[in-house]
Amino acid sequence: MSSYYCVSEYFWNGSECVPCEQVYPITAGYEFNRHCGRQDNGGHISTAYKTCDNGKFNNGSFLTCRLCSTCTNGKLLSPCTNTSDARCCEDGQWECRELTTERRTASTESITSAVTMDHTTVYKTVKAHIDTPSISDSTTWICLGAVFFIIICVIIYMLYIIKKRKHPGFREKKWIIGRSLKNNVILEDGNRCITYTSRQDNVEFNMAINDLLSPDIQAASLQTMLNDLDVVDELVFLLDPDTPGVKSTRHLAANCSIPFIWINYAYSMKDSKSPLIALLERVIANHPHWNVGHFAGLLSHIGRNDAVLVLRKLTLSTMVV
Repeated sequence: MSSYYCVSEYFWNGSECVPCEQVYPITAGYEFNRHCGRQDNGGHISTAYKTCDNGKFNNGSFLTCRLCSTCTNGKLLSPCTNTSDARCCEDGQWECRELTTERRTASTESITSAVTMDHTTVYKTVKAHIDTPSISDSTTWICLGAVFFIIICVIIYMLYIIKKRKHPGFREKKWIIGRSLKNNVILEDGNRCITYTSRQDNVEFNMAINDLLSPDIQAASLQTMLNDLDVVDELVFLLDPDTPGVKSTRHLAANCSIPFIWINYAYSMKDSKSPLIALLERVIANHPHWNVGHFAGLLSHIGRNDAVLVLRKLTLSTMVV
């Protein structure tokens, strides 16, 4: 790296050579790179500074680092650093007397201590090691105790769960629903919809279906809802929206073990077709024997008796039994 116009401590600014210290301040511990790291065309190929090499220093008053001084008499008061020169002891200098005395005293004390205290020190160290357990050993025992306690708690909890599962009240329920107008239905958990017909004393319903719907409406086919556009529109308005804390068409589909992917797809197409209508068409195809009573029981099961009340508006003229 060189300049065609300027010496090492200067750089070319396009019209003249400028001293580096005019633009960059002199910094202790550093010296300027050649031409401050700049090229004649104004570009930079390195930083303006570089650290003083070993054996050199700059206390902030030189453009370049200076060689450190050497103590000819071998008495060094303070070593050379990159920001200060070495300090040598002069003959009779008080600081050097104190330094020498301190060094000799410290050396004598350390040797005497090593000689006279050697056996006592070894004895005390061994005794302390035998009598007092180390901190690491105590920590290990505490950790092992904590792990053992956690394992015992887990075992007790698992035994409680197993005992609870064996209790008759914990087993999965089989719903035995009373007589409908045409037949009796026994409902079990499985791959099909969890269906419900009307039974006045069914405690799983918030209101008995018999108190909400007439026998004629309960006996009507599910196709009835699709034929009555007013009822369908009102059910769509109640059930299709995803309102936090309110069961919707998604929950009806989930109770029928319909895949989650199908539910999401139905909702993605809701601008062209209601998810509830798509669900009803699928249920009718899979369960052609279903009637309005079945669907009302499913609505009541998810706590949507407000939708059950809409089924009251079905007119006999649209009934398909």
